Amino acid sequence: MTTGQRVPRRAWTWLVRAAVAISVAIATAAVVAIPTTAFADALTPAVTATSPTATASSSPDSPPPGAGLPAWKKSVDVRINLRLATLSSLNAAIGAATKLSVADRSTLTGLVSADKTGLTALKARNDAETTVAAVRSDAHAMIDDYRVYLLVVPKVRLTVAADAESAAITKLRTVHDDLAKVAAQLAAGGKDTSTETAQLATLAEQLDATASALTVQVATLLAIQPGANGDAIHAQVVPVRSAVRGARDRLRASVVLAKRVRVELAGLAGG
Repeated sequence: MTTGQRVPRRAWTWLVRAAVAISVAIATAAVVAIPTTAFADALTPAVTATSPTATASSSPDSPPPGAGLPAWKKSVDVRINLRLATLSSLNAAIGAATKLSVADRSTLTGLVSADKTGLTALKARNDAETTVAAVRSDAHAMIDDYRVYLLVVPKVRLTVAADAESAAITKLRTVHDDLAKVAAQLAAGGKDTSTETAQLATLAEQLDATASALTVQVATLLAIQPGANGDAIHAQVVPVRSAVRGARDRLRASVVLAKRVRVELAGLAGG
């Protein structure tokens, strides 16, 4: 490109489109932080808890030693109702999550629906029990067979977050492609875009790695099953939570890199 030669209008179109897409990616990635607090506030209206784990410990304790059948039934009924309220809140959150993939939305909706059906049936069974031993067995089933607080809540919250991150990645890939076109066009016109081209290669690698990790983590999370070993379930959820948070941080770095490349290319185009 000789001195004074005008940059094709298409290059400016790509630069403008990249700026818009970066803004959308930033807004989309920002959604990732919302479930951490919003879900906690919406979990169980009947309990004043500040987090899903706090909700679990906020359920009424078992009746004192020597309590009769009515007290045991009431205790289990209350705790089942709290879990049903949590599931209703989660169902509403799933419906409001605009970035959930079709497959993940279907999986989460089915999970919540099945747990509501199962707990409702368990409540009816508990109400009909005639011995404390049977009610105590129902109490164990309420926890071990569903793990609403320990597993279902993080399944919904972390999947919503991961899918929001995936949506941001899609936007940033569009940014990458548009900026790559600008770099190629400027290079063809004689501009040195080697630095920007290398940065775009790094951006592509970052996005691919983050997307791949998210896919694996969501699949891992949704495959975890409830059971009697709460510590084992918790140990499986923790690395997924850490991975989703790590992906959010890497996305922020990718946004910074994309903005830098766009500014540099715009400077070359205007030079």
